[in-house]
Amino acid sequence: MTRFFAWLRSGTPLAIFLKCVGTASALISLFLGAVQVRNVVVKWRSGQAAARELLAAADFKLSTRDYPQAWLLASQAVDSFPASAPARAKQLAVAMAWLRDITISSAGGDPSFSAVADKLTPVLLRAASRTEGREKADVLAHLGWLTFLKWRDGARNLAVAQPYRQALAIDSSNLYAHAMLGHWLLYPGGGGGSLADARAHFAAALTTATTPAERQFVRSWQAAALVNRNEEFSPELIRVAGAMAAEGDTLSPGTRSRILWLAYALPGWPGLTHLTDSVGVAEQQAAFPWLTHGLEAERQPLYRAVAARLTELSGDTAGARLRYQTILKDFPALPPAGREYLAAAVRRRR
Repeated sequence: MTRFFAWLRSGTPLAIFLKCVGTASALISLFLGAVQVRNVVVKWRSGQAAARELLAAADFKLSTRDYPQAWLLASQAVDSFPASAPARAKQLAVAMAWLRDITISSAGGDPSFSAVADKLTPVLLRAASRTEGREKADVLAHLGWLTFLKWRDGARNLAVAQPYRQALAIDSSNLYAHAMLGHWLLYPGGGGGSLADARAHFAAALTTATTPAERQFVRSWQAAALVNRNEEFSPELIRVAGAMAAEGDTLSPGTRSRILWLAYALPGWPGLTHLTDSVGVAEQQAAFPWLTHGLEAERQPLYRAVAARLTELSGDTAGARLRYQTILKDFPALPPAGREYLAAAVRRRR
């Protein structure tokens, strides 16, 4: 410091003046630079805080299945802080969750599945280009599902199965690719696959599933794929329901009601005579209580008759006869087909 002041005082008056001016300018520049650095740091921290708040809000909306709002919030986080890896990851997670759970009512004003798919496509394509391994396979599988949604809306020239198979080429045990490809193989007018092929993909997906939520996802898509074919695959639906009951899996009440309708209500009273033509008694005894749980099946005489018929076929003839008699008593206004079947069942058990 002493040397600096000595240097500053040396020389002619003009030189001293110029040295002072230069030193002052340097100090001012240093101060302004420090202020600018501070402003940048404050702005960066503010941006980080804003991004965290947006991501937390997106998480909340995602947990409530409000996908349009979750998408908006995650996209705002990406726009306000483009370099944030968590923001990009959240935006991708919202996009994939929305696709897996998409309904027109969840589209948030979008008129079709394709409108939502078009909105999400760029994010998925960018993610597919920057990711590797299982993460890339997950993204490709969802691109396949996105392609299916557009195909379903009328773009029948699209190769739906290609992204699924690309995903499996990268990750041969990918849960999403197996479940979604199995669904596509059975889709009416779609993949043209066999039940055996689809069954193999669903089985592979279940083998990969490690959490109840993942099992729920696979089983839900398996059931949806079979239900899409209406009564054609009702025996397989009963087999799957029996397996789900044994393994502690769950399905929504709406899906279980649909399975009951296809397998039992659609064949009606005449179908009880051929109840075990395609599926054995033991499998149906496992499946039927699980399917009817919580659905007030006791209010439906046909479903009560199914339970009675299964009791009869299992060898408990006395228990079956009591059940048949109780149905006749509880439902005096049965249609003729039901009354005739139950009366004949009581007579043959005497």
